[in-house]
Amino acid sequence: MKVNSSNVMYCGDCASAESGSPEPPIPPGLYLEFSRILDMKEPWFRGDPEVEVHIQGPTSVAVPTYGEDISCSGEHALDPRKVFDQNDGFWQGRVMLFSGDETVAFTNNFKEGFHVLFWEDDNAPCTLKLDTNVLAELLKSTATAFSTVAIKVLPGASFPVMAGVFLGTFFSNAGAWLLTNDDFLGAAVDQASAGYYYPGNTHVIMDGTTFNGRATIVYR
Repeated sequence: MKVNSSNVMYCGDCASAESGSPEPPIPPGLYLEFSRILDMKEPWFRGDPEVEVHIQGPTSVAVPTYGEDISCSGEHALDPRKVFDQNDGFWQGRVMLFSGDETVAFTNNFKEGFHVLFWEDDNAPCTLKLDTNVLAELLKSTATAFSTVAIKVLPGASFPVMAGVFLGTFFSNAGAWLLTNDDFLGAAVDQASAGYYYPGNTHVIMDGTTFNGRATIVYR
């Protein structure tokens, strides 16, 4: 079932059901509040999966299609606001993916959005290694199938989280295979654009053209 691509959740200050008083202000930013991953790509003998969510986007106005890893959320994230621990297929809570300041600084320079990528990271925490061509081809196949593979954030808009079209690559040494245990789980894609509808969720997780889960990603 397809729905209008504006079907994206936005929540400002919410009241506390227990106390009846407003909750402490939530720092502005892009948040993950739910994820359901079907294939964690982690055999039992390697221990618990270590799910991380990375934002990949351009860092130079001169090269707007070259992507770098610009934010990491996970168990060992350096920013305490970005720390969360997902060790199985379900996770629910609230973790920052991109701060308000980071979002504004990015959108002031780049208009086509950034990739939100889910990984099972068995290598150095918050450090990813994957052959450029592999990731690029997966993202390209997603973009070709669904006309979008990125998230575009417009702080202050009625629907601040929209579908984007950025398509970049991770490493400058394209084609060099790097030994790693990192497993790519998928990219967040606007669920309406991909032809899915899960009430309460905003995005699906696509591993190339393979459905690998769903997520709720909101700007607060």
